[in-house]
Amino acid sequence: MRRDNTKKIEKLFEEFNKNTKKYNSIFPKEINRAKNHYKRRYRGEAFIGLAQVLEYQLHNFWIRYLINTSDKSQLPRKSLGLITYAEIMWNIGFLTTSQKSDLLAFQKGRNVIVHYTSKHFQIKGHPSDETLGDQFKKGVKIAVEFSNYFKLPEFHFDPKIFQQKTK
Repeated sequence: MRRDNTKKIEKLFEEFNKNTKKYNSIFPKEINRAKNHYKRRYRGEAFIGLAQVLEYQLHNFWIRYLINTSDKSQLPRKSLGLITYAEIMWNIGFLTTSQKSDLLAFQKGRNVIVHYTSKHFQIKGHPSDETLGDQFKKGVKIAVEFSNYFKLPEFHFDPKIFQQKTK
């Protein structure tokens, strides 16, 4: 292989690995952002941010599953929603019963925060900080597990593999 081609390929590998590191850091950054919002008592932002991460991860899993098992022209363009994904992924055996339960508990906490916050915090019987905290922690736990599923590997260039044999 010519030297200039080797350099080009090495650069491509470097660029790929740089992008891989960025991709692998997206979910942990967003999860940490949600955790920081929760600690600072910005519960709405925390639940919404984490719900977006989880829904994106589940949508991505669903698309990958469909690509490997069905007609690629029928891939859904819109999200099916966290609860629907939890049910589907549990039925196909991708999620454990515990993971499904954690997702549903998180979604329940998210719904309380998003839909009922103003009413619940003005009347007696609003959800306790302990309940919301537990539901949020379950969401964080499952998002971290999913993040590990999505990690892309780094690749290293070996010029010997790319050398062409000449006669």
